[in-house]
Amino acid sequence: MIGDTNTAGAAVLSVSTPTPGQEAGKVEEQLARADNKAALLLGLFLGLAAYLADLAGRQTDRPAVAMALLWGAAAAFVGAAFMVAWAVRPSLNLASGRPYGFMAYIQVEPGPDLRAVIAATNTEEALEHRVVDLSWVAYGRNRRIRAAINLAAAGLVLAVLAAIANAVLS
Repeated sequence: MIGDTNTAGAAVLSVSTPTPGQEAGKVEEQLARADNKAALLLGLFLGLAAYLADLAGRQTDRPAVAMALLWGAAAAFVGAAFMVAWAVRPSLNLASGRPYGFMAYIQVEPGPDLRAVIAATNTEEALEHRVVDLSWVAYGRNRRIRAAINLAAAGLVLAVLAAIANAVLS
């Protein structure tokens, strides 16, 4: 433990190895962070897509290049919103094919069967598998969020190019 002393009275720093259950909790925290980030981004991307589409639809007196760039920007934000929505869709089965969390209890009757499934899903080995499975879920979720941010960045570039084209060609 931190703060222990050895026989000579000197402080000793010892760190215990985390358990699979603790590691699964850390991965679940990362999934929650990704979900929160996705919720924020989804609203932002949909709002920007709606604004740009409305702007492009109402003002048809802009140069054709600027209109095309504006519609492209709106489409990029719609794509980004789609990627975020895809990232947070529920994972009913994990990459390993094992059910996760409450999904493991769906076909079990209350009583001894349920207690047996709960006991089986909370063994060290089951928790180790959960860490790996949840890590893959977190990896996929964060990869899709990153792709959505890349699409949004492309949408911003297109929107800026549309504004420049509008200013130069008008």
